[in-house]
Amino acid sequence: MKHSGLDKHNNVNRLVDILLVGSVTLAIGLSLYYVWLKWLHLLLNTDGLAPHGYCFLWNPALVTLHVSSDMIIGLAYIAISATLLYFVMKARHNLPFHWIFVAFGTFIIACGITHFMEVWTLWNATYWLSGSIKSVTAIASVATATVLPTLVPKAMKLIEDAKVSEERKHQLEQANQELKGLYAQVAEALQQSEQRYGQLAEALPLLVWTAQPDGTLSYLNRQWSDYKGIYTT
Repeated sequence: MKHSGLDKHNNVNRLVDILLVGSVTLAIGLSLYYVWLKWLHLLLNTDGLAPHGYCFLWNPALVTLHVSSDMIIGLAYIAISATLLYFVMKARHNLPFHWIFVAFGTFIIACGITHFMEVWTLWNATYWLSGSIKSVTAIASVATATVLPTLVPKAMKLIEDAKVSEERKHQLEQANQELKGLYAQVAEALQQSEQRYGQLAEALPLLVWTAQPDGTLSYLNRQWSDYKGIYTT
């Protein structure tokens, strides 16, 4: 009975803890949701604001100029970012500092979105949203600009290492060509020496022969062959 009462007490405490954690989690979630709604309302708030097109007096030529320019720039930024992303994905294992390309891509995408927002705000006065996107662009640009100078010495070191490696490769290729030439000269000199030895051995009035380490005859001059009747191929 004592154990049963203790278990019931523990279950009650566990239930209280669960309810407490759930209540705190729900309160935090509702607070964040409320903040998000307020922020979202602020981002989309257009009270007292007029679309940017009014500043152009809705001049068709001026509006067309700005719309076409901003759209082309924005699309170009997106294309550049997509190219950088594709490049990093393909060469990420062999590409040093690949994360800086990701940072560049993020910065460029943010710049492209700001140009799209310039087109949007011609007809929609959501300047809070436009300003927030510009703030994200500013953060991305400052982060990239801050990190980039620290990579310059490392990049220069890579360039120097690549230059030294290329010079060593050229030196090795040159040494290899010299060795090939030397080998050809040695082979030619050896062939000439063998020819002179053969001519001398044939001209001597002596029995001249050579054998392998295992005793196999490798050469007999003509006098030896005539004397013994043994001929080598």
